[in-house]
This record gives sequence, C-alpha cells and structure tokens, in this order.
Amino acid sequence: MSIDITITQKGLLKKPLPLTVILGERLQYGALEGERLKPGELGEGAFIAYLPEAIGRGFQIFWQEGEKAKVELRSLTPTTREELRAFYDCVDRICTYWKCELEVEGEKMALRDFQAGFENQADFTLRALRSMSGEILEGKHENLTLHCAMFPLTLGRGEAERFAPAENLDGFRDFLHEKQSMDVYYAAPMFYRDGEGVLGLFVLREGVRSVAPKAPRVPLGVQDPNTGKALQVDRWEIVLGDADMEQVGRVPYDTFLARLPAARVSRFDGGSILLEGLTLEELRKIAE
Repeated sequence: MSIDITITQKGLLKKPLPLTVILGERLQYGALEGERLKPGELGEGAFIAYLPEAIGRGFQIFWQEGEKAKVELRSLTPTTREELRAFYDCVDRICTYWKCELEVEGEKMALRDFQAGFENQADFTLRALRSMSGEILEGKHENLTLHCAMFPLTLGRGEAERFAPAENLDGFRDFLHEKQSMDVYYAAPMFYRDGEGVLGLFVLREGVRSVAPKAPRVPLGVQDPNTGKALQVDRWEIVLGDADMEQVGRVPYDTFLARLPAARVSRFDGGSILLEGLTLEELRKIAE
C-alpha cells in the first residue's frame, strides 16, 4: 500500500526544483543499492528521503537535478506519524515553490484538501499496522517484511503482539528507528549463475556486527533476466572472510546457521538474527 503523488509544474516560464526545497531543513537522502541505502547519494532519477532523528520507512522521490516538468513522490503504508507529516510537508513545499497541479492516486486535488486529509491518513496507517499484525497472530502469515529507509525489517510474532493492540504509532516509530540506527552491516545477497544453476551468495567479515536472515530469500522485485519472472535460487552459500576480506571459507548457508556459536547470536527482528562480530577462529570453525 502506498500514497502516490504527482506534482506537475504549470505555466510557460518553468523553474527548476532544487533539492533544498524537497528536503527542507529536516530530511536527509540516500540511494538504494539493492536492499541497502547509501546515505548522501542520489540515484539515477530517484532517491529515498528520511528523517535522521526518526528513521522510518523513508519515502521515494522521483526527481533529477534541473527538473522542471514534474516530480513524483511515494509514501508506503504503514509508516510513522512523523514520517507521514514529513511527506505531507514535502508536498506542501513543492506546491508552494511551483505553480503546479497536484494529483493524488491519479486524481487532481487541491493542496488544501490534500493537507486536510492528514489525520485520516494517520488513522489509516495505524489501522493498517494493526491489521498486518493481526494477520500474523492469526497465522495467515509467519511474518511480513517491510521495505524501510536503511534496509528491510520484518514483523514476526513478537512485533505483531506489540503492534496489534497499539493505540498510536509511537511504538512502531521506536522499533523502526532503533533497528535502523544500529551500527550493523545488513547482509544482502548477490546472485550468480553457474553450471549448477542460480547461486545466492552472502558475505560475512571477521569482527563485523551483522544482521543476517534466518532463512535466505530473494528480495521482492528481483527478476531472472532470462525469463523476466521472479528469480528462483537453486542454492544459498556464504563466504567467510578475515579482517582484510581474504577468504577463510565458503559453506552452504544452512551449514553456517547450524555452526554459529550460540553466544554470538540473538534475535534482530521477525526474519533476521544479529551476529556479534565473529572472531577469525570462530569463522574457521564454521568453515571446517
């Protein structure tokens, strides 16, 4: 679920939309590299804006330097109240700077009418969070993965028990910010095709506090270039490296999970584990 906005500049004498107008005084930005954000970088035609003091799901902005024609924005649901407010404020800044036409979900709308709907949208995002959590508790889903600003986060039963009865979005805000503000490496897979099929490969480095999946998955939207369909992985492996990333070993991912020292592993969220920095000796034992 999302809110999709298109803002089109009108008139003959069009002026470029500066990045400073989009960001205002509070927002920061970054470009997605796979599932991870590279803060401070702009993507080719799109970037993610987020609040550094309350990192949530971020919202996507389709824009490039010198843009005069239009800009598109997308906010995901559920999100936090703070991020939703930042999204609405961003729309307001752009519409104030440009003489423009505003479309919400493809329908033309006056800016004042859009802004008047903020509280209804905030209520809707809370209901959406409760509904998703309820579906997990009812067993309809084991977990649900949310695209977020820095990297994906997964709601499992523990999160669902917390958010299903929520009276506001404060706990959701705190959860998203706490996880994404941690100094961790988020292990995202790379994909290769060889004589045995498609390989999903992770990398783990000595001494680096890392987040890794309990069960590897192909990120949403990743396609097989040969078929155009969702990528199917034939096997998952992980490369273990020392501090200089010289390879210590390479093992199947399920073998890696089975050999992890229990004292170094804790729950991160509904789909991932937190690995305290593994020593070189521990990595060598895993690779045996």
